[in-house]
Amino acid sequence: MMEHRSVANLVAGLNERIYKKYPEALRVCLVAPYEFDASVQQVAGALLQGHTLVLVPEEARLDGFRLLDFYQKYCVDISDGTPTHQRMLLAAMDGSDERLPVKHFLVAGEMFPKKLAEQFFKRFPMAPPAISNIYGPTEACVDSSAFEIFREHLSDCGTVPIGKPLPNETIYILDKAGDLCPIGVIGELCIGGDGLARGYFKRDDLTAEKFVPNPFCAGERLYKSGDLARFLPDGNVEFFGRMDHQVKIRGLRIELGEIEARFLCHDKISHALVIDRNDGDDVYLCAYLTAEGEVGVPEIKAFLAQTLPDYMIPNYYIYLEEFPLTASGKVNRNALPAPDISEFAGLAEYVAPQNPVQKKLVEIWAGVLGLPEERIGIDHNFFEIGGHSLKSVMLIARIHKELEVKLPLGELFTRPTVRELAAYIEVCEKDRYSAIQPLGKRDFYAVSAVQRRLFVLHQMEEGNTHYNMPVLVKIFGEVDKDLFERSCRKLIQRHESLRTSFGLVGGNPVQYIHESVDFSIEFGDGRGTSVDELSARFVRNFDLSTAPLFRVALTAMAENEYLMMIDMHHIITDGVSNGILLKDFMAFYREEELPPLRLQYKDYSEWQGTDEVQERIRAQETYWIEQFKGDIPQVNLPTDFPRPAVQSFAGTTVRFELNRDVTLALRQLALSETATTYMLLLTIFNVWIARLCGQEDIVVGLTTAGRGHPDLEDIVGVFLNTLALRDKIEGRMTFREYFRLLSKKVIEIFENQDYQFEDLVSKIVKKRDPGRNALFDVTFGLWTQKGAPAGLLDIEIPGLKLVPFKAENNISKFDMFLFGVEGEDDLGFSLEYRTDLFKPQTVERYIGYYRAIVNAVIADPERRLKDIDVISAEEKEKILSTIEISSDDMQVDFDI
Repeated sequence: MMEHRSVANLVAGLNERIYKKYPEALRVCLVAPYEFDASVQQVAGALLQGHTLVLVPEEARLDGFRLLDFYQKYCVDISDGTPTHQRMLLAAMDGSDERLPVKHFLVAGEMFPKKLAEQFFKRFPMAPPAISNIYGPTEACVDSSAFEIFREHLSDCGTVPIGKPLPNETIYILDKAGDLCPIGVIGELCIGGDGLARGYFKRDDLTAEKFVPNPFCAGERLYKSGDLARFLPDGNVEFFGRMDHQVKIRGLRIELGEIEARFLCHDKISHALVIDRNDGDDVYLCAYLTAEGEVGVPEIKAFLAQTLPDYMIPNYYIYLEEFPLTASGKVNRNALPAPDISEFAGLAEYVAPQNPVQKKLVEIWAGVLGLPEERIGIDHNFFEIGGHSLKSVMLIARIHKELEVKLPLGELFTRPTVRELAAYIEVCEKDRYSAIQPLGKRDFYAVSAVQRRLFVLHQMEEGNTHYNMPVLVKIFGEVDKDLFERSCRKLIQRHESLRTSFGLVGGNPVQYIHESVDFSIEFGDGRGTSVDELSARFVRNFDLSTAPLFRVALTAMAENEYLMMIDMHHIITDGVSNGILLKDFMAFYREEELPPLRLQYKDYSEWQGTDEVQERIRAQETYWIEQFKGDIPQVNLPTDFPRPAVQSFAGTTVRFELNRDVTLALRQLALSETATTYMLLLTIFNVWIARLCGQEDIVVGLTTAGRGHPDLEDIVGVFLNTLALRDKIEGRMTFREYFRLLSKKVIEIFENQDYQFEDLVSKIVKKRDPGRNALFDVTFGLWTQKGAPAGLLDIEIPGLKLVPFKAENNISKFDMFLFGVEGEDDLGFSLEYRTDLFKPQTVERYIGYYRAIVNAVIADPERRLKDIDVISAEEKEKILSTIEISSDDMQVDFDI
């Protein structure tokens, strides 16, 4: 519902920006169909100011030659149109000396490419018609901003700005929280002022959603346009397209307008449109192009790769003679042809598998990466299409199972394509795959190596909750309590680990599997009680001799709001297992049936003790003993308090993030070295620790999933292993050199990860320090979003919204443990630290040093490690100001 005052404001604004430049009576042309909103600016703008309005006939509206004839015949002074109309006019005038009488074009409807403006000015070198790039939605009476294009205004950006607001209009760029975005940061374009409509006719719900109170001006409203834009330093606005044209590719959020703008920087590309298409569960990018002369796809990809990360480079390319148009002259996206998947795929040119080994590898890759087989060509890079460290291990295991070749992990990084791997596999000797066999029923079963370690630790520290693994989740919606409890009981029946207890037989720990256990959900009412208090009551010590080592509580917090608390002992689960349990719980809550499991954790425990596995472990022992020969260094971080004689687990956690731009830059740096984000972040972690403690020889701990056998993917249990990485960090090396060396070392230790940490400790540690952990006191871990431990990510169950709740943590098993989750657009980190060693402000300062290293290596990965400056200028000044040295007494040379 548009009010008269909004139209009057539009006319006044157009007069101020356009019509007042021409004092004479004008002939104003209406190109847009009269029934479209764009006609308002021409109809009202011309007739209410006494100008002549001329209407373009239907047959000339989308025909450049006829449109040019119309302009000439009726001596048009001012015309509306879209960028497509400008292209049609230029094409009609190509190679001719046709005269164009139009004095001023009001162009709107689509992004205006810089190249089109350049072509227009080139066609009229002396006295070109004026062009104003107009922006505005119907809800703001068609036009809200304008930018008059001059030759000198054309910058390096791919699109022309949409300018500044018209008189009595305001533009805000807001983030998701409704706060103002800084200059240069993309957000939602919101409009205020006298141009706003009253609302939608008989759509109060939509009016309330789109027309919201203006938080910056009491009593006024804002229209949320759904468009993406940003402010430029000169106050103009740059447009990036619709928010619903913002897509996620491999978990990364991107704006299609950014890609289109880059296309148009190529000399031969005259028009580009990029859309996302969906092929089953897979989203991919398709580029539609018009070009001047032939441009090969490899050339285009190489050009885009100079400035765009790989995930923003389209998968498919379709060249068109011309773009299909709607009646209003905009590109008709629905009429664009779909790509032929058999012709295109992936980030490289699609090449189909050519022999049985390649075909089998494509099938294996598809299963590991979750992609359709027809989307994977033999020249695609595993790490460019979704591969990471955990999936690398899964891939190696499945290749062993399916092709009976034990592929060294390093070969995947050296040969990251199907073509290269197949060639390597074809000349390898066969290595028989040994499946894990299910055991028959016994009175008790062997424990795994990690279970043995946890059992001993529990006995030594009986009564504490250091090895509990609680997960807290807020649930919004109406919970079916009977179904909720039935789903938990089905979980217990499906996974034997939830029916397992532990004891001693002949002095050795064993596990017992029970047919049934006494289990019920603890229902309660927590209104008026804090989550931390509820959690403190719920998390309590487990008796390992009594199953289940698993408890669940569902506490009402408000109307249709609950707190779900899950607690398990680490001896029966790990982070990946928690994810399996929640996935299966969701299926049971949806009342789905799951196929029975062939194996259980006890089968793995028994398999781990077989001669075949033990022989492999003994072979790996030589590698680990060699790594720790000589004096083993201790990482001595600068602490605020003296280290206690006996280690304490008192700790807390501080969280921080690396934003989208930093995350994308890190991913690009990792891919440039055919490495994973994990390897890069571990490199940064080691540099950080070395700088903090002033040591070159350090030992840090790494956590691994420990599921190297493909039969273990769906089993619940504790597979987690700890690896000790010893490394020397020489300051004369560049960061990139060190990154390459450490990446190779990571591959080595992962190839030897079956060797258990406790066995290494017993071999090389002669005397334990009760105030420290064995071998290392700092640890690093990283999970991708899909592989993250339960409780870190949102969960979906139909009818319910589940939101993880991060309760206050008061435990830290290490001096510092930095673990991250690689999300869609960012990297989130949690830093656990011992509160008996560090003050909060010290840890915050250390995090600042970590960020400084990240920024330094992104800016210049060729920088020598000793030249990476972690201290800010302000902190330097503060340090220097506290140093008082008399030059008469001494002369000191020092570096900070």
